[in-house]
Parts: sequence; structure tokens; C-alpha cells
Amino acid sequence: MPIARSPGTARQISRPAGFTLVELLVVIGIIALLVSILLPTLNSVRETAKRTQCASNLRQLNMATIILANNFKGHFRLAMRDLKEEDANLVSYAGTNYSADHIAWVPDHLVERFKREAGADLTLLVCPDRAGSGGVKSMPPSQDAVGDEWIKWENNAQKTPTQHRRLRNGYYFLAGRYEEKYPYYNPLLPGEAAPGHKLHSPLQVREKGKFVLWGDCIEKNTANSFALKGLKAVTAPHGKHGLVASTASPLPDPGKIGSAGGNFGFMDGSVQWIKQADLVPFFTANGTSLVGYLPLVR
Repeated sequence: MPIARSPGTARQISRPAGFTLVELLVVIGIIALLVSILLPTLNSVRETAKRTQCASNLRQLNMATIILANNFKGHFRLAMRDLKEEDANLVSYAGTNYSADHIAWVPDHLVERFKREAGADLTLLVCPDRAGSGGVKSMPPSQDAVGDEWIKWENNAQKTPTQHRRLRNGYYFLAGRYEEKYPYYNPLLPGEAAPGHKLHSPLQVREKGKFVLWGDCIEKNTANSFALKGLKAVTAPHGKHGLVASTASPLPDPGKIGSAGGNFGFMDGSVQWIKQADLVPFFTANGTSLVGYLPLVR
């Protein structure tokens, strides 16, 4: 007759703690799926934050520009990229012989004036999406380029008596330019007045119209940008997930490569986000094929 065993004497079968290989693979698969679902959302949230920071930068730059003008009897400071420091107190370009400009650049002595008179450091108020891979928020004059190479200093044309520099901080600055140097834009007949658009550069705060003071650089035919030295490129800072660029030939319009639009600061102090579809092409550097996209102000 078999002897009954008490429950306490039954042999206990032990199981090692931890995951089996199948369980581990399932967990890894779930994590990968969640990352693939959440990553686009996180990138979109990050880009939204950068657009907000961009708008904040432009508000500060707008107010600083108006402060400088009020300190100068209502005249916007001249801003041509190669402006000589000895001409910094002129109120117009009459009688000067300047010949070249690009609204993406600001002369170094004007950069210094912004900081001195209005507390606005143009080397810190950079476009967050154009700071790019370098992640650098400041541009000391000794440093030539960071990120996508839009945020940089370079020497200007003046060599005597002092070599000056000019700054590109990722924004267009339209006030105080030599407006007569900017032809109308026409993709078929460059320089023709219709049906293109002519860039307007306000010279006084009393001018009537909601004119642009500062804005995002959305540009076609740039020679050195997005680490694409020597190649013509179209770049825009605010795509779905940040900066977008192309060197395809022929160069596509920014909207074709995903540009969503840009922030623009106006003379009335406001800053607006404007969709790419509502922007129009302008020549942004005289005598060249550089084309920027800006609001059409009538």
C-alpha cells in the first residue's frame, strides 16, 4: 500500500527568475513600436518650440530696431552689409557709392550698436532652426561658422582703414537697406517690373504700411549653406521637423521640399507666422540670382 506524503514533503520545482528570450524580444518589439509612433510627435513638438523661440527672437529684434530708430530721430540705421563705420550716421545712401548688399547680413558696427543701445545681442538672437547641428547659440567674432553654416561672421569688402566684418544670424533684416539696388523679381525675365515683386526697405518709422523689419531666411540659390559648400541650394528653417534643404537641379521652390512658412516681424511691432503658400519671391541680394520668400506688403 503506497505511503501518502504530506503536502510539506512534496518536491518543489524552482523556476529561474527573469525574462525568457521570447519575452525579451516581445518587450523590445513593443518599445521599438512605441518609439516609431512617438518620435514624429516629439519632433513636431520640438519644432513647435523652436518656432515659438524664433518668434520671441523677432519680437526682441523688432523692438530693438525701433529703439535705435527713436534714438536717431525716427530714422532706421543704415544696414547695407558693407556699410563703412564712418557712414554709420547717414540717413540715406545719397552721394555714396555702395554697390552690393544682401539682406541676410548686418555690418559689425551695427551689431555692436544693437547691443549697446537696445541690449539686443544679434549673435545670441539667432534662428534656432538654423543654428543646426552645431547647437551653438552664440557667435563670437573669432568663430567663422556653426551648424548649417548660416550662422556666421565673414569679412566684408572694406579693407582700409580697418577690415570690418558682417554677421549672418539666420534672419533677414530689411530696414535701412539701399532699396534702389533690388530689382523686381520675375522668374522668366529677371529685372522686369511685372509680374514680379520689389523689396521695400523702410528708412523711417513714420512710413505708412505694415512693412517687414525682420524675418526668417527662406532662400533659393544660396551658394554656401546647410554644409553644402560650392553647391547652389534652397533652404528653409521651418519644415515639419526643422530645417529643410535641397540641391536638386533645377532648384525646387521651398514649398516643394516641405517649408511650412516663417515668422516675420513688422514695423508695428507685431510678429506673425505666415504659411509658405502665402509668401512671394523677392530678390534679396542685388545683382545676383538670390531669391528670398517674404510677405507681399501693399
